[in-house]
Amino acid sequence: MSFERVQRINALIREELGALIIRELELPPNLMITITGVNTSADLSYADISISALPIDRGEDALLLMTRAHKLLRKELAKKLRFWKMPSLRFTLDTTASHVDQIDALIDKIHEEG
Repeated sequence: MSFERVQRINALIREELGALIIRELELPPNLMITITGVNTSADLSYADISISALPIDRGEDALLLMTRAHKLLRKELAKKLRFWKMPSLRFTLDTTASHVDQIDALIDKIHEEG
């Protein structure tokens, strides 16, 4: 499958998953989940989905919730997208935001000490 086609599939999955999170999942109070990336294999056997959570310290809760809901999400995606093969969904936690916070804190500390 061409790179451009995989990129379009990634974008479709990301868009639909975002809508499904809002429509289908009952999120705990004060938890927001965002799809930060989708990387689908060329043969559509799997899609690695990166998620982030706000607040950042609830990331593991968000990952657990998404992992438990993967069958429902895959089924609903199959209804909407109608690919010849619906990839398995594998969720990972995107920790970029927490790394940015740590770097910002280090920079602030350097400026305070300097």
